[in-house]
Amino acid sequence: MSKFAKSQQVTNESARVKTTLQQQEFYSGVVPKAEELEKYDHINPGFSERLFKTAEIEQAGRLAMQNKIIDTQRELQVKHYSYQKQGIWVGFLSVVLIVAFCSYLAYLGAVTQAAASLAITIGLAGIFVIRQYNKKNDLDNIKKEE
Repeated sequence: MSKFAKSQQVTNESARVKTTLQQQEFYSGVVPKAEELEKYDHINPGFSERLFKTAEIEQAGRLAMQNKIIDTQRELQVKHYSYQKQGIWVGFLSVVLIVAFCSYLAYLGAVTQAAASLAITIGLAGIFVIRQYNKKNDLDNIKKEE
């Protein structure tokens, strides 16, 4: 990309017009234009080859880092899913044991205590299920916004 700037300066004494032409070139990226590389190679032989090699190494490093980030995210998702599954099974087992305990209490004649324990268990399980449902809805809303 080139920019040309033209400026005029007028002196009061002689009313002469002085014209100045400036040229500025900008580029973005690792590698400059071919003409610039040719000039660099004239000054320092082999410079353009080293510059390309550096750019290739940098790109390979960047790609390796992105791949590592993707792999790490995938591993975290798998672990998260595994932990969720374990939590569901532990919760289910806990509820089954408490229901069995409440049934045993009812069998022994402590029906009120069994009913109270069962009500508390059902309440806690309900809170857990509602919390998981709300988390799922929040994630769905976030995905829709993206």
